[in-house]
Amino acid sequence: MDIFLEELDKALAISGSSTPVPLIALLSPFISLGAQTPTSTTYEHLQHALFQPLLAALALPQMSSRKIACTSGDQFTNVVSKACKCDPSVESSMEAMKLRRAVLQTLFDVASAETARDFNRRKMYALYRQAVEDGDISEG
Repeated sequence: MDIFLEELDKALAISGSSTPVPLIALLSPFISLGAQTPTSTTYEHLQHALFQPLLAALALPQMSSRKIACTSGDQFTNVVSKACKCDPSVESSMEAMKLRRAVLQTLFDVASAETARDFNRRKMYALYRQAVEDGDISEG
């Protein structure tokens, strides 16, 4: 998880393919791990090494740096510009803010599952809630 986004970004930079990468599908094992891990250290590491940097990269450029944690908005430009939600055969690359909403919604949905541990659920909900407070997504 420490190098996932950097390596994905590098691979997309050298790829000549115009097919978008299915970001939610690639993230799903990490999101499931985040919801089900029995150790708080693993969840915290996932949040700081993967979730927050990705969400920051997908944030609108005009968001204040106070709201963007852990990374600058210009990181992972290939991931941001060459990603779709789930199915590249029917989806084209999505704009960053729509992709950010999809990632946040997936985090919320996985946290809502019965298999999610309570501690992890609360942390994932907090990440989602912070995005709602920042105005990234509407509640509901």
